[in-house]
Amino acid sequence: MNKFKRIAILSLAIIMVSLSLILSGCFNSSRGGLNPVLLGGGSGGSEPSFSAAIPFDDISDNPGVVFVDPSDDFYNNDDGLATLSDAIPFNFTLFGSSDSTFTAPIDVVLCTNGWFSFDSNIGEDFFDSYNNVDYLDDVLVGDYYGPYNSFIAPFWDDLYMETSESHGAWYITTGSSPNRRFIVQWYVEGSSQFDNQLIFQAILFENSNDIQFSYAIMNDVDEDDEIGDSGSVNGSSATIGVMVGEDNELESMAKIYSINVPRSIPSIPSGQAYYIYFKANGQTYDIYTGFVSASISLSLPNILSNRNQNVTANRTNKPKGKDYGFSWFYRNNTMQELMNFINSIKQNRE
Repeated sequence: MNKFKRIAILSLAIIMVSLSLILSGCFNSSRGGLNPVLLGGGSGGSEPSFSAAIPFDDISDNPGVVFVDPSDDFYNNDDGLATLSDAIPFNFTLFGSSDSTFTAPIDVVLCTNGWFSFDSNIGEDFFDSYNNVDYLDDVLVGDYYGPYNSFIAPFWDDLYMETSESHGAWYITTGSSPNRRFIVQWYVEGSSQFDNQLIFQAILFENSNDIQFSYAIMNDVDEDDEIGDSGSVNGSSATIGVMVGEDNELESMAKIYSINVPRSIPSIPSGQAYYIYFKANGQTYDIYTGFVSASISLSLPNILSNRNQNVTANRTNKPKGKDYGFSWFYRNNTMQELMNFINSIKQNRE
């Protein structure tokens, strides 16, 4: 076999191995740490179920649930914050670090924009950010705000709670020690796509320190969403992930599922919910996705027929962030990749 033929065969073998690795990384999410939206796809339909993921239980009518009212508790239907005192009755650790272990009872600062934090400073700063791209650096390293020692975002986007549509948030702790679960649920719409119905949860697992995000109803009622619309049901304008900002002895840590990636939330069949499961693994998380069964108790109103046009001035006149067309996603979520992303944000701000 001559030299050139051997080189050609070797090159072809390398290409085939590389292609195999890429395909396995994109579609085999049962392997720890692989992001199913690496290439912006990820239908979820062919993914095997993950045994630790639990069904979606609509907690809105559960005994003992606490309702967080958009007007009375958030103080603002749009970009509102609510402090939930002593909300979590068990200790919880992020990224396997004693520096990011939070001791019960834990206060939670909850935002209408699809995220929450254990950091009281986030409430004192009135960090009600609706811009999931421009203010990512505030969360992680500090710029105008922050940084913050915890940030859990099942669907960080510019969202809105309309009181006439029974929107709001609910939270509850279920189960018995040492296997309790803290569950918080949002029912919201998009700030520009105000016909949408979005019902999703974040679940924290005691003892394992796992986190599950569940999406039961992501309904584009008018079927008029465009990529990047606030509240777009497929996640094309949302950040989904878990973050710890650089603060005192802490180092910035993050596990990002997606940032502004179309179809990162796939179409959801009736009676099911799409889940993104962050399985704690040392100082990182392995990500698993798939579908579980869903039980919905909310009697969803016809939001097109009884739309309240008298929205708040804050929502109507709110300045919109610049759209730089970012569409970022991570396979290994290295801090270098994330810092490159943050630097690109700052450069585009200038």
